[in-house]
Amino acid sequence: MAKTTIGQKPRLNVYTMMLVISFVAITVGCAMLHLELQKWSDPGSSGLQRWWDTSNVQVKQGATYRAPRAIESLPSRHLG
Repeated sequence: MAKTTIGQKPRLNVYTMMLVISFVAITVGCAMLHLELQKWSDPGSSGLQRWWDTSNVQVKQGATYRAPRAIESLPSRHLG
């Protein structure tokens, strides 16, 4: 029968500590993101809000981008 020796449990090394620190950082980041989304949500609404759904959003008059005069004066070049 083979002789077995019982040694000490392996100690925590730097990679285990980096794993623990990154887990804590990601967890804190997710909690802060959740609080930020709650802060900017509509009052009185509950549940998941679809931030990416822009089907019912209307652009305000005058909210279009106007290029500066220096760019407008450049000759326009078309491909082809």
